[in-house]
Amino acid sequence: MVRFPLLPSILLCVSFVACGCAETAGFRVDGFRAENAAYSVAYLDASSGRLLPREWNLDNYFLGEDGKPSSQKDDGLYRRKVEWILPDGSSMRVGLVVHDLKFLHNSGAVLSVRRVPVPFHMQTMNLSAVAEEWANSNNGTLVEFSFDSTLLARRSASKLIDSQARTISGHPAREVTFELVDVDQLQFNPQAPRTRIRALFIQAPIVKQLNSMQMIGDVPAVLLVAYAHDAQKFDKLVPDYESLVSRIRIPQ
Repeated sequence: MVRFPLLPSILLCVSFVACGCAETAGFRVDGFRAENAAYSVAYLDASSGRLLPREWNLDNYFLGEDGKPSSQKDDGLYRRKVEWILPDGSSMRVGLVVHDLKFLHNSGAVLSVRRVPVPFHMQTMNLSAVAEEWANSNNGTLVEFSFDSTLLARRSASKLIDSQARTISGHPAREVTFELVDVDQLQFNPQAPRTRIRALFIQAPIVKQLNSMQMIGDVPAVLLVAYAHDAQKFDKLVPDYESLVSRIRIPQ
């Protein structure tokens, strides 16, 4: 049984940032590296400078004059405010950058890699329970936990199709596949299109930075790789998803 490390509260990391030793995320000679080298993703090949085929566009990075990723988009749609519940039941409003990597395919598919902070009430759950609860949450959120009770304008329902254990870069992982359908659209059209999602939750010593007016801190996180596409087109791009997953490296 895999369990998440418990942290009594948000860990202050102001001193760590102040010392100037924090490594920012970005693209290196050999591929993408997350901040503080939490994990890396190698390029398709040494000379390509790409993590996925050309049909996939990197959405969450600005491109430099040379056409290569230069700096991360970390504001507006790329940053989110959530209500974070503390162990004592109190809460604070915190902000986080949503994606480490987000790719959009020219056919409409989405593939993302991100560190998802695990709410305190889920940190004693095993990995399969976390992944399957997320897939069955029926809240329509593609790549995030529901931190609060915010009502969504579009109602969606989910159906779990498959759940299996995997090992990624020596770390335990759980992969779930499920479908989402717009409930309101389904009432008018029984053949309403469905979105199929494959989400890989990787358990590793990874944290996610949250920040608020009071502090900057890290909380336990899972590394989440999520691929979503129209259900009828889904299988065509699974090899791209698997290719990216095979190039993820996470320190032990």
